[in-house]
Amino acid sequence: MITGNYAADRKKYIQKIYGGNALDSIDITHMTSDWIEENFQNPVSDASSPYYINILLGQQASTDDELSDGALTKLLFLNGQFSANDGTQRVKDCRFDETLTEARLNDQPPTFTLIHKNHLSLKDHKGVWANVMIFLNAKKRVKITLVNAKVEDIKEEYHWYSNNERAEIVFASKVHSSKVDEQWGIEEAIAENTRSGATLSVHHYDEDGDERELNQFILDQFVPANETELRIDFKVEEIDYAAKYGVYERLNHHYDLVDKTQVMVPVKNGIYAFSGDNWSFHLKVEVINYPER
Repeated sequence: MITGNYAADRKKYIQKIYGGNALDSIDITHMTSDWIEENFQNPVSDASSPYYINILLGQQASTDDELSDGALTKLLFLNGQFSANDGTQRVKDCRFDETLTEARLNDQPPTFTLIHKNHLSLKDHKGVWANVMIFLNAKKRVKITLVNAKVEDIKEEYHWYSNNERAEIVFASKVHSSKVDEQWGIEEAIAENTRSGATLSVHHYDEDGDERELNQFILDQFVPANETELRIDFKVEEIDYAAKYGVYERLNHHYDLVDKTQVMVPVKNGIYAFSGDNWSFHLKVEVINYPER
């Protein structure tokens, strides 16, 4: 929690989500946006303190919202404000909207990692364990961006039931480190941006063969210093019905698989071309080496 907690700011819902005597907890008081603005930073969404400039900052959010029977998601929908969350915390509240220059170490904003677990099960994800160990000895930061994508078959074949003639396509990804596997025997992904986590941007394609500029975040975190390539598993889907994405086309059919593609990406600055069975795309890789601390 960085910028507050949605439920804590709405006290009448706290008991439903957290249960027990949550209203009496000092923890809940310290989760409110007002308390953070009063005691740490104002506005609550921005990192502006010059004290941050000497601190290596990393931000992480989890995206499985099924905790407590999806109570937080139900609350968000009830208020017409759905946002990806892990059952306790919204993803958007786990990172700064802006990190001002005076708060940036090495002129960089904090890293940001997504993992598809809920607020409690995150502690059992071994990929997260690896990320913590790597962060403590941070040397090599890698940013990967999905620059563009051309889709040969957009899977939009049901125009008769809808006025919508566009395909709503999402590009999910999981990033794996071979060095993490070699060193610690950890096969789990070190970063996950999944369709079910509802953190993906929806990209509209009009017809087969269309190409779109995406500039979609894939990775921004530290990797082992001796890492030379990363494996990324992509899953491309066309959405027909998903309330979390605001798509309501076909009640009895939610998603179509466009493609599943696994690629090995060099940990080296550059733009690299890849292709699957039904799509082709470019990835931009940026490597930032940090000085010894």
